[in-house]
Amino acid sequence: MMFDRILKTVKSLIEKHGLLHPREMAERCGLLVLEIPYRRLHGISFFFAGLRVIAVDSSLPPYRKNGTLFHEITHQILHPGMTRFFIETIPTKRPARYELEADLGGLIYALMWDKQGFEDSGYNVYRFAELYGFCRAAADLVISNLETRGSELLRIMGYEVPNPEDWVP
Repeated sequence: MMFDRILKTVKSLIEKHGLLHPREMAERCGLLVLEIPYRRLHGISFFFAGLRVIAVDSSLPPYRKNGTLFHEITHQILHPGMTRFFIETIPTKRPARYELEADLGGLIYALMWDKQGFEDSGYNVYRFAELYGFCRAAADLVISNLETRGSELLRIMGYEVPNPEDWVP
């Protein structure tokens, strides 16, 4: 199941490096982050002179920059060696799946990292995903898993879930 595989990958990343700002996480993963004024793409991962590079559009607002970094870091972890050039020049039926996986991994990480932002979004996964620039399909996967797994998944993602028996009317 895609969700469980990506959740496991994100948790492993956090266990290895900690729950870090995306720029710091990129550096811990050995990625060079560049900000360039490039409005055609929010971000792109590529290899240059032996370096793994993530380029992010410098004109993006902070949440979108962070979302783009989360997305590109997830690409580098889940799809090593896959670049936009590779995907567009080698026949494959998976580009949409790769993008969804990167958005899902980025969204899971962002939900774990920015609990205040999730609260500020009214605990609305769609609103939070939009804030960071993640696709609706990734939000759908998070919501469907929250609906089936409930408080267990929230705890796995680092949220404190109150016991309903402790609620006072």
